[in-house]
Amino acid sequence: MRLVLRDDRARPAHFTSAMTCPDEHVLAYSLDLTPEDAVAAAAAAARDPERPAAARIQALLELAWLDLGHGRLVDAEQKFSGCAEFHARTASPALAALARSGVGDVQRARGDLARARRTYETALLEAAATPAFPVTLQIVVALADTCLALAQPIDAEGYYQLADTLAAKLLRPHTRADVQESLGVCHRARGAAARAVRVWNDAAELCRAIDYPQRLHSILGHLAAHHRPIDRARHRACLEEQATITTRLQEARSC
Repeated sequence: MRLVLRDDRARPAHFTSAMTCPDEHVLAYSLDLTPEDAVAAAAAAARDPERPAAARIQALLELAWLDLGHGRLVDAEQKFSGCAEFHARTASPALAALARSGVGDVQRARGDLARARRTYETALLEAAATPAFPVTLQIVVALADTCLALAQPIDAEGYYQLADTLAAKLLRPHTRADVQESLGVCHRARGAAARAVRVWNDAAELCRAIDYPQRLHSILGHLAAHHRPIDRARHRACLEEQATITTRLQEARSC
């Protein structure tokens, strides 16, 4: 079995542990992949005329995500748009949808939420005709988040419910927990507090089962705020569990 682990450059605990393992069958190799090297490799691949066009476009898509991550929105949008057009022309709707969702991400980063929603909807139509369910899930979550940011909880609720179903089918429990927290926010915004609490309670149980303390901490905050004026005991229980999680996370960061 081969494992690829990301380690802390300053304190490479995983690599050190593997190197010092007494089992002769455990081998360790440190692969130096700096961000600068990754950018240079992708740029070289995108410019290489000997590579197939699809491989060059894939490298361009990687550069687009890097541009987006570093706030180079104009460059990112140009690359995402070019990739989307290429894949649309070559009858690759799943990849076209993925690239188009990147355009939506750029628009959302600019604060143009209404335009981002329209772009995500177009990407969703492209992805819906394919079996690329992970791509569809990514787009649906982005679309739901955008609708929620636009104060459109009814539309957001529908998309979050779809995302919850897809995440369950794809066995993505962490994504389900994220989605269910936001789904509860939609219920609360629509005045359905009881439904929100049921969803948050289910999401909290899921977080405990899969050991997802960060999301559990956030969900407990919603539950504590709900219980505060009506059930002091449950409010206190939520705060106590939150405090325990905070301590655990702080201890983990100090290790």
